[in-house]
Amino acid sequence: MKYLVLFFFFAITLNAQSVDIAQDSIGKGLSESELQIAKQQYLEMIQTDNYIQYKKNIKVMVQKLNGLQMFPQEKLDEYLANGKKIEELSIEEYRKKWLEENIKKTDFKSVEEALKFYKSTEVLLEKTQKSYEKLYQFIAKANIEQIKEITLPSKPSIYDVMDDSLKY
Repeated sequence: MKYLVLFFFFAITLNAQSVDIAQDSIGKGLSESELQIAKQQYLEMIQTDNYIQYKKNIKVMVQKLNGLQMFPQEKLDEYLANGKKIEELSIEEYRKKWLEENIKKTDFKSVEEALKFYKSTEVLLEKTQKSYEKLYQFIAKANIEQIKEITLPSKPSIYDVMDDSLKY
């Protein structure tokens, strides 16, 4: 769940900035041919180096945050409802303030290290979104069932959630 929240937070904030799609088509659903194209593009995307490193970075970030949630649901709701601001701060200001207040509870050595790591993760997602802009447009247009179908290949298997020592 933690991975999902971080993934969607990154995707929502960057997607809102970079994908140009008509507002009246968001969530309306894809045609069958669009759905098939989106599924194929998603399969291609999740095999790219940028996406694989992005997913690794998300896992590392979750581990280094030691279970803390930088963006709990109420903060995400506030961000989306208040014109992309949290506590009247830009997302970057909020992130830095949160890290300054909580850095000792994390495994990051400094606020600067955490911000740099966060930024590198954002850059990986931005590169992926740029390379697969049409896919992100399809996802924005898709209904929830279609999104589930498109993203099914990246759902974790039992081996993905097991401790490494238990895999063999």
